Amino acid sequence: MSFSAAHQVPAENKKQRDGMAKTLEALQGLERGLVYVNLVDFDQQYGHRNDVEGYGAALEEFDRWLPEFRAALRPDDLAILTADHGCDPTTPSTDHSANTRR
Repeated sequence: MSFSAAHQVPAENKKQRDGMAKTLEALQGLERGLVYVNLVDFDQQYGHRNDVEGYGAALEEFDRWLPEFRAALRPDDLAILTADHGCDPTTPSTDHSANTRR
């Protein structure tokens, strides 16, 4: 089941959308250098609030954006996507869950 079908990304995800848009702007305006982006809504809006549906919908929105991001990269560009820690919204705790085992 698609999360987006069950749960629309809330308006609070505006910061994440803004971050994705600013990432593309930075790529277009940069001849050489480094662009560092922290899309914090996955963590603050969904992970720490145990909002499984919101987290899933935000991931799907990010996945839909990735082709646009990839198209903005030049042949010699390097993109590294990573997370600073785990924050599984399905765990009972609202703390970081990088090393949580069930």
